[in-house]
Amino acid sequence: MKLFGDYADYYDLFYEDKDYRSEAAYVDRVIRRLNPGARKLLELGCGTGKYCRAFSEMGYVVAGLDQSSRMVRRAEKRLNGSAGSTAGVRLAVGDMRSYREDGRYDAVVALFHVMSYLRTQDDLIAAFTTARSHLKPGGLFLFDCWHGHGVLNDPPKNPVKIVENDRVRALRRTTAVMQPSENAVHVRFDIELLDKETLAKATLAENHWMRYLFAPEIENIGAKTGLKLQADYRWLSEEPLDDKAWYAFFVMIGQ
Repeated sequence: MKLFGDYADYYDLFYEDKDYRSEAAYVDRVIRRLNPGARKLLELGCGTGKYCRAFSEMGYVVAGLDQSSRMVRRAEKRLNGSAGSTAGVRLAVGDMRSYREDGRYDAVVALFHVMSYLRTQDDLIAAFTTARSHLKPGGLFLFDCWHGHGVLNDPPKNPVKIVENDRVRALRRTTAVMQPSENAVHVRFDIELLDKETLAKATLAENHWMRYLFAPEIENIGAKTGLKLQADYRWLSEEPLDDKAWYAFFVMIGQ
């Protein structure tokens, strides 16, 4: 890691406590229940490849897509391969709203709130269309997102998180502002960095607009794009989605 880079260089450090493997195992259980023979999987918004690695270790033939070339390079490094194919995982740089390839998959997944980064209805329709166009008949599209009722009932807080490794210490302040006219939250990250060897300091700022979604709109978008809503759960459970859940998990089937 070159000190100091951009936010992509610190992404894994901020989320090193996230249990990607157990989350992938949860998604796998849902897939296997509905499609026991599923083998090929496409991940939209694969980031630095931690879910890709977990699904590959479970026996899936995995392809990962992300619009950030820096994230994809980090995924390639993680999976110890060269550009194009790594440890059974094929990676590509592209936009989930417009990406097309010839392959068809048993499942398409978009995890860690990737769908909540799509701000407009047109963006969501485009991403759903991408998912549907890459599914085999009866294939599954599975994703988690911020859930509207949960966000409205328990508005986001402004936490401070401090992480470090042997080279750098990073402090991230979050400022979240509700944008009700857009069904969204503006999230600003202000990051203070310290090089632990030289004591050099730097700052970064990141802005994200996170859209919260509701089951009826997911169902309506699915109907427009050839996807039927099969189930909605509280994330990491098989309990029905309710108005207290901050994170939703939707399961859709290609028609």
